[in-house]
Amino acid sequence: MAKDHLERTGQKMDKPFFAFKVYDAQYSVIFLNETNEDPKVYIMNPYEAKDGGDLVRIPTGGFKDNYTFTELVNESIRRVKNNIPF
Repeated sequence: MAKDHLERTGQKMDKPFFAFKVYDAQYSVIFLNETNEDPKVYIMNPYEAKDGGDLVRIPTGGFKDNYTFTELVNESIRRVKNNIPF
């Protein structure tokens, strides 16, 4: 779905990525060419980029800025267990 949205908006991602969460055509992604054992999570939004914004950015405004994949998974589990909305 992420690759389809990239094509529809005329955007291109040169790095290999894995998109694992989508909200309104905005994807949480990790880049597969990063060497960290616990990769950083980025937000990719092809439609925002089409309108002049950045295609990829560090997430802000969530439970924390600049988080890793493990932190995101752990926070998601905590929220589900405690019935906290995302």
